[in-house]
Amino acid sequence: MASYLQKAFLAALCLCLLGHRTNADAANITLQAGRAIRTIDGTTITYNSTYETAITTLYSQESWSKNNGETFFGGEPEYRVQGKGGELAESMRYLMKFDLLHKYLPAAAQITSAELQLTFSHWDSQPVTVEACFLSKSWMYQRGSVPRYEGTGWKFRTWDTATRKSIAWAEQGGWGDCLPGITLKWAGLLPDNGYQVTRISLDPYRVQQWLKSSGASNYGLLFRTSAGSSVNILSSNSVKYPGYRPALTLTYSTNPADAPKPVTGNRIILAKGREVWVDASAGDDGKGSGLATYPYKTLTKAAREAYPGDVIMLRTGVYAGDITITRPFIGLQSAPGHWAVISSPINIPAVSTALGLRYTAKGGFIRNLEITGGFDYGLFFGTDWDHYGDRAEQHAKATGASDWRVENVRIHDTGSSALKVGIRAHNVSIVNCELYNAGKRVRVSGHGVVAVNANSLRVQDTYIHDVGGAGVHLTGGCTDAIIDRTYIATAGFGVNLGFGEDVEYMSPQTNPQLWDCISCTLRNSIIAGTYMAGVGLKAAYKSEVSHNTIWAAEEGGQAAILIDGYERSDGSPDYTPCADLTITNNIATKSATALGTNILQIRSHNGQSGLRPGSALLLDGNVYYDASGRAAAFNDDLTDFTGNLAAWRNLCQATHPGCDASSREGDPRLSTQFVPGSCSPAYHSGRPGPPSRDFFGTMRDGSSPDVGAVASSSGPLGLSPLGKAWPPVPSAFASIPAYTGPPQLPMYDMDWPWDHWATRTRQDLRVDPDSGSDNQGSRPPFRTFKTIKGALAVVEAGDRILLAAGKTHRGPISLRAPNITLTTDPAAGPAAAAAKILCRAADTGDSNPCIFISDAITSSAHLLIRNIEVVMEGAASKSACIQFFDGEGGGSSTPYWNFYVSSHGFDRAPGYEVNTLIEQVKLTDCGTHGIKLSPFVSGVTIRNVIASGRGRTGNGAGIVLVNSKDVLIQNCVFTNFPVYGIQVGGGSRNVVLDGNTVQGTGDAGIILGSIQTETYYMDAEYATAFDPEWHDALNVVVTNNAVQDTGGPGLALYSARDCSIRQNMFKNVASASKSFGAVLFSVSPKSIRLNREVGAPNRNINIQGNTFIQAAGSSAYMVAMRNIKATTPVPNDYVPPGASACPSGRRALHAAAAAYTAHGSVMDENMEIDPVMASQDADSWDSHRESEFDGIMDVDVHETGAGRALLQATRPWAIVGANLPGTAPRRPDGSCPVFPANSPWNTLATSLPVHRNSDLIVQAIGARNLHPDFGGGEARGGGFIYYGIPFITVDTSRGQAFNPILFEDYEDESDPGPYPYPLDAPIEGSFLGCDPNECDGDRHVLVVDNATCLLYETWQARRPTGSSRQWVASNGAVFNLTNNKLRPFGWTSGDAAGLPIMPGLIGFDEVINQGVIRHALRFTGPNSRRAYALPATHFAARNPGANSPWMGLRVRIKASYDCSRHARVARIVCTALQTYGAFFADNGGSWFFQGEATAKWDPYLREVADIKNIPYTAMEVLDTGCLCLDSSCTRDECTATSSPPKPPAPAPSPLPPPRPSPSPAARSPPGSVRRPPPQRRNPPFPPSAPAPPPPPPRPPGAQPGTLPEYSSVEAGRLLTDVMFINNVFYRADNQPATFLIESLSPVFQGLFASWSHRVGGGPTNQETKPNGVRRLE
Repeated sequence: MASYLQKAFLAALCLCLLGHRTNADAANITLQAGRAIRTIDGTTITYNSTYETAITTLYSQESWSKNNGETFFGGEPEYRVQGKGGELAESMRYLMKFDLLHKYLPAAAQITSAELQLTFSHWDSQPVTVEACFLSKSWMYQRGSVPRYEGTGWKFRTWDTATRKSIAWAEQGGWGDCLPGITLKWAGLLPDNGYQVTRISLDPYRVQQWLKSSGASNYGLLFRTSAGSSVNILSSNSVKYPGYRPALTLTYSTNPADAPKPVTGNRIILAKGREVWVDASAGDDGKGSGLATYPYKTLTKAAREAYPGDVIMLRTGVYAGDITITRPFIGLQSAPGHWAVISSPINIPAVSTALGLRYTAKGGFIRNLEITGGFDYGLFFGTDWDHYGDRAEQHAKATGASDWRVENVRIHDTGSSALKVGIRAHNVSIVNCELYNAGKRVRVSGHGVVAVNANSLRVQDTYIHDVGGAGVHLTGGCTDAIIDRTYIATAGFGVNLGFGEDVEYMSPQTNPQLWDCISCTLRNSIIAGTYMAGVGLKAAYKSEVSHNTIWAAEEGGQAAILIDGYERSDGSPDYTPCADLTITNNIATKSATALGTNILQIRSHNGQSGLRPGSALLLDGNVYYDASGRAAAFNDDLTDFTGNLAAWRNLCQATHPGCDASSREGDPRLSTQFVPGSCSPAYHSGRPGPPSRDFFGTMRDGSSPDVGAVASSSGPLGLSPLGKAWPPVPSAFASIPAYTGPPQLPMYDMDWPWDHWATRTRQDLRVDPDSGSDNQGSRPPFRTFKTIKGALAVVEAGDRILLAAGKTHRGPISLRAPNITLTTDPAAGPAAAAAKILCRAADTGDSNPCIFISDAITSSAHLLIRNIEVVMEGAASKSACIQFFDGEGGGSSTPYWNFYVSSHGFDRAPGYEVNTLIEQVKLTDCGTHGIKLSPFVSGVTIRNVIASGRGRTGNGAGIVLVNSKDVLIQNCVFTNFPVYGIQVGGGSRNVVLDGNTVQGTGDAGIILGSIQTETYYMDAEYATAFDPEWHDALNVVVTNNAVQDTGGPGLALYSARDCSIRQNMFKNVASASKSFGAVLFSVSPKSIRLNREVGAPNRNINIQGNTFIQAAGSSAYMVAMRNIKATTPVPNDYVPPGASACPSGRRALHAAAAAYTAHGSVMDENMEIDPVMASQDADSWDSHRESEFDGIMDVDVHETGAGRALLQATRPWAIVGANLPGTAPRRPDGSCPVFPANSPWNTLATSLPVHRNSDLIVQAIGARNLHPDFGGGEARGGGFIYYGIPFITVDTSRGQAFNPILFEDYEDESDPGPYPYPLDAPIEGSFLGCDPNECDGDRHVLVVDNATCLLYETWQARRPTGSSRQWVASNGAVFNLTNNKLRPFGWTSGDAAGLPIMPGLIGFDEVINQGVIRHALRFTGPNSRRAYALPATHFAARNPGANSPWMGLRVRIKASYDCSRHARVARIVCTALQTYGAFFADNGGSWFFQGEATAKWDPYLREVADIKNIPYTAMEVLDTGCLCLDSSCTRDECTATSSPPKPPAPAPSPLPPPRPSPSPAARSPPGSVRRPPPQRRNPPFPPSAPAPPPPPPRPPGAQPGTLPEYSSVEAGRLLTDVMFINNVFYRADNQPATFLIESLSPVFQGLFASWSHRVGGGPTNQETKPNGVRRLE
């Protein structure tokens, strides 16, 4: 940290020297009692010459007091200033002077300024005004030997020792002796129940007189207040708060010319806002006063002391966050020449915000500083919306922290959003800021700026980057927001103008339509590299998006510009679309790798458009570009329209005249700073409008403006009128390094409740349900309570709640105080029965635990729960017996308690116990978990607990740790829980499991890790600093435990690290059919950004001296080390603009035209060519135009009303391929053929060339071995399902009836019925009578009609019900097995590729009986691109990458691969793949090859399984010719090794056209394309998720767009990362155990002897019947 502070200070000093000057003649001095000060002669002394006296009217009417009243001479910590009136019977005034000033200032000193600091103590409910004056006469500050009541008082000002007489004031109370002309005034001191430190300027001339004649004229000041009011002034004798003592700061010069001048006339000097100085290194909260010379140490103190008008000045340093500013008109900034950092952790839930502004804080500023961290937010503008009961009251009264300006502030590495503007926090401006790495904790969300129902938000000249959510996210009815000249890069979303908010956070009284963003404006901004929409408008009204550049949007989905409505169930109206939108002069692009399809989309919901019918839409002057080379696609979801720009114009202009009339399509040709060149379609082509400033501040021509955020004449640095650099980090701190040091733990004030806790007497609160009473007061002494809740209402730190022994007490209860004990009353004696806490379902509901250790203002912490029983009664209860809330209840996880303990030194006291302790507790019938430790709980010991669940149905574990640390679980028993016995996951660390018993779990006995943990539950602070692989369990010791009778593994490790498992017994484990191993190693994938995932292998695992006994009959491996397929593709790298910036000369003209003609786009006839370049190369242009455009203009064009558009024509080679001649006769046995001999299914693949990108495509399909998707099966729903796809043959000429069939999803791409399906036809993944919801999946039905040789195939089929004979399916396809006719282009089938399924299956008869496969096979992969190759006719794109596989792709096994090494079945399949290859047919598992579903495979399952040993590296991709890039194959892609086939010579009759659609009315309009069918479930692969900065390394060999595979133990580290030492393995049925290591290539499946040589320590283990196996009770 020292290094960082040095750099920050030097950088800030440079800024200071550039902008500030010092005066060598000026000096200053501060005088405050108790402070060290240097005298003129250089001696350092302690200043103690502040003198004070209070005079009162008390006894002033009494003659014995000489009518002088009562006087208080010094020594008081506070003095009262009071005006008689109302309930106040007396007046009090205060006299004060700083004596001996002449001793500390040189004789020539000339006072140039003077400032007085006073601290008022004010506890009343009304504001107070205080006045003061300069006195002209002397007074006594000590009584000395003066007779009582005869010196200074209400009547007399002093005592004359010479005459021994009292000298009276000019008027009683002294005010008549004030010097005329100047009055000091503190107006309206706040009723703030505390201390208010104030500063006021003193007249320099008057103070100068205090120096004359060695201080003879220093008469000090007199203070009074108005009638009926009072206030206290802290004196120079204040002991508790020495920094609050009166202080006088003098600035002086020794130059005679600086002598102060007297003031003429009358003047009132008001108390002013002061500078409150804070110095993290040299400050002192106890002794400091906030002066520059005596600063505070913490921002916590300064924020508490700052009052309206004050400015908090932070010197260079790092300050602890968790700061709340509560008062209005406060400023917060780094001092000139300094740079301050406010730092908070992101792993303490109680520290929600680094810096918060309470709803009462209005009208302030924050500038020139840095904020990092916060569990939720870096900076939060608060609201009191939730303080009111109903919506009407909220609307009438709620308010927020409004009227703030945030300027030159850097906010980063926040838990969730960087900056949140709460409800009704209006008029907040964010200017020249940098916000980045928001969502460091939540990972897949977290916005740069988020505002909810706030008006007049302004985000300007701000740089927002690397955020998981949106750059700017406006919702809940935000009004009049402006985002201007802002750069958003690498975000989940760009800008959301509306997103859909719950009604409870909106204001329907003024917003009855529930618009989400009203009159919002996004302009002159750059949005680059978003995972979802670049700009989203959702339920937005009268909002404008103009002059923005959206670059490389929708990388993961949605559209560059998305228009959407919001459907809700919590208010009326139930649907709010967008209305009255303006979207003009924007550049909108998507990258070549984007998964999103459309450049602009209008969504719909349940038949309602995202744009309100009849509303205004001004959409024009935009430039659209799809960098993949495809025409930009536009979508209107309601009309099912998807088409190019020309088709979109036609559709849109039908309801909105002029829609996109002047918009263009083409590469915008931007520089790296997004400046368009003269060749760009954005160049001077925008819709005219008023002149405006662009992103860099350059004035933009209004008559013919450039499209986009940046004008062509603009740029950074010297070209930017605003002085913006690139990237646009604000210049105020661009040279100052960002803080990357450790987060600072919060600091708290030492007042309440800490001092109260430290001194109070602890109480014993007894509870007896029979004799107690809850009708008691809130202060001791207490009688016996009736309920635990009654006792909890008054409990405080250190108290004990003692429950009557043997009695039943009603729950549920919440423990919300620290350092409390809950136990059976020890007075009952050790033999007494424990108290019982009973929780019924009616009381707990579905989610409330019986004992909830929850959050409170001061946190629940350091608890003791002992000797009680908890019983949960009622089957409806679905929660834990005991649950710790996030971050609460631990001995060391709550910052409040930690601060209290450490600040009082309790943690250093002998015998202090850190942990929360739960011991001797019985938990019975727990609804889910016995005990759950929610995230961020630490410091817990659980001993001698007996917990039972409710059997193997449902969900729950004996004890669950989610991101907990420093936990000991010892000598506990967990029985009969439905899932796990003990789970340590979510990133939990430093856990010891010792001597516990686990019995009767549905799944694993002990699991270290989780199948999947959302990263927002984890400790991202720790992971990003120390564990970038995001392990799920770290540093866990498992010793001397006994685990028995588990359905799943005895021991499971999911992404565990640094774990030791020693001397444990695992008996009768892995008994369930779905169990994978007695000891299971697996992976817990983590989405650490929307498009970035990690899967940590298990590392440094020591398994020593354990006994593993696998259940008899178990089908699981003894030890299984699995590989897990990623759920998120490897992300594509963001590509900034600049690669296609404008060239020069003739090449520029060519490039400009080519940009409009290549890849199916054509030049807009309104395009202008740069006249300078045109004049230079006109001759070259004319002479080369035709030849240079050969091959580019190879498509026909036709004129449209708006210019030129492509003629949609299928490529000739595709027509040829779709009508391949050839017929096939029946086979000799009368059965049908399976296509002619020249069918692609039946032709050899041995001579086909290898694709030039073969290796990359193979990797994209998946880095895992081949997988047989057939053979074996599983029990489900009361029956048995055989893996594979069944098919049958029927004969309609022999009685098989045709039955009607209904197509629910793709009727327009289905061949109409009826189909010859028997009512009992087999369905894939099902059996007769199985409910489709239970037997789900693809549910294919394949039937061959031998009478006609037609093959009928359906997807998602359901058989008839009741008396009906009608089948139902998603779609249906019919193939003629005697010819080569394909499906129409763009049509799907039972396969996503439009291929038949049955011809590619691996049949039992051909393998087992014939011993040879004479056709190509079919297989699946997890992702595919938007393309297909014949014989496929359809794509279902999941990944647009050029190296992703396409439908119809053909592969084969390399000729060099030796198939003879495999068992017979695998060898036959291997040979077929070498000879005929296989077609990519559907989305599904990597390298899944489908076969016939039949029980006949059962005797050959080991031979089938050997297919898994064929490595994916043996596969190669073949070049079969051109690809179709759209549904109708009007655009193609042909590799260098193959060109499109030539059309055949004219024949007597023309080639038949593609088969027409059976439903012409359902066809799409011209220029449109069909949407792909839903993603298949073969098996399911969840949608992907994002990417943090900096990104983790890609898995070895992984390519962008591919799904990598995670190894539970890396192949290269098997001997080091997992050590098996001296363990015993045994199967209870005395069968040899099998072992699995999937990370090896080929995959290892074998017996103990082979396995033991492949893992660390393997030879020291044994496979033998253990001796002396102890019985588990």
